[in-house]
Amino acid sequence: MINIKKRYLENLFSFEASFLLFLNAGFFQNLGFLSFITTKIHIIIIFAIINIISGLYILFIKKKCFIKRNNFNIFVLFVIFCIYVLLSYINTYGFPKADSKFLQFMFILPWCSFASLLIIDNKKRAFRFICFLFIVGFIFSCNAIFSVLVLGNEVEGYHRVGRMSGALILLSIIFLLNFKNKKCKFMMFSLIIIYILGLFSSAHRAGVISLIMTLIVMLIFYLKKSKDSILNRKSLIYILIFIILVSGVLLKVSDKSHYLISRLNSLYYSISSGNNSRLLMYKESLKVWSKHPIFGVGIGGFSQSTGLNKWRHPHNIYIELLLEFGIIGFGLFVTYMFIWVPSIIKLNYKNDITIFSLIILFIFLFINIMISGDIVDNRLFFSLIGILTSSIFSEIRKYKKIDL
Repeated sequence: MINIKKRYLENLFSFEASFLLFLNAGFFQNLGFLSFITTKIHIIIIFAIINIISGLYILFIKKKCFIKRNNFNIFVLFVIFCIYVLLSYINTYGFPKADSKFLQFMFILPWCSFASLLIIDNKKRAFRFICFLFIVGFIFSCNAIFSVLVLGNEVEGYHRVGRMSGALILLSIIFLLNFKNKKCKFMMFSLIIIYILGLFSSAHRAGVISLIMTLIVMLIFYLKKSKDSILNRKSLIYILIFIILVSGVLLKVSDKSHYLISRLNSLYYSISSGNNSRLLMYKESLKVWSKHPIFGVGIGGFSQSTGLNKWRHPHNIYIELLLEFGIIGFGLFVTYMFIWVPSIIKLNYKNDITIFSLIILFIFLFINIMISGDIVDNRLFFSLIGILTSSIFSEIRKYKKIDL
């Protein structure tokens, strides 16, 4: 009993827990019961200090992590990308929206990469990260449901809630089909309902679109039944029917669902008529990029260069990278983002719940960042790249030892 309590406490105060608090500090900044802290100091600074101290303690005092060469090499690649971003700031220094974006980028993203590659450097830590992701997503969804259904307010940070809820619907499906225990299955069913409610409460279009597209990818992926897979086609179809039924009920009875439908309809009709704001941002961004194809216009230069002062970014991270950092910056980031892909061929990832969950999460966020947020907003995606890469490399090292 004492050992069990000790293990729970270790998990609760683990590096992964504080890292997720750091990644989602913006949400906790808006919680009322933390106002006595946030009026004096931005809570992201508090969470950052806690997480950095925890990480350095693990690396240099406790020495539970050892820096692996492959992971370090990938981190160096990200550092090169950061240096390139630093140089691009010369072009946009003094621009109102460039200064804040540059500071956020340099303060947040290098630590995201360092922590995910060099500290969360194995599958055990990655699994713990996923478990805490469920908890954070549960808090997000419950807060959104309470705000909308009880208080009748709009959801603060709706894009963050929608992104998290959509991602965790997918992870809940994977865990539901993997668990054998009936209590665990019931818990996952319950979480799916809560996350669906959270997604509908947020009325986040990008979250809904990314969820649907990722579910289609999962279905295509499992059209052929695989004995080695943790999922099977029949079970997945049953779960999808369940999600459709729950969503249908919510669409029928919830006022917020009608708001979500109206947002989706407005997106469809504006795209079909050519008047969509996102299409305008994409068009103007690519037009400006064609004049600065190699180096781009510099970090935070979107508004100034396109004349679209209403928006801070084009709501598509790939177009944003091209516009602000040119072909060179885009190439560096894409290399960093997909560096794990050749290695995945060597693993039986379909039978590994941790790596499979990370891949599905990657696909969801990969789609999501094409229609929502900017580089700084998508710090979870940056972190996921490192966690997925280090988990895959960790497993490959394990197999090599077995082969020897």
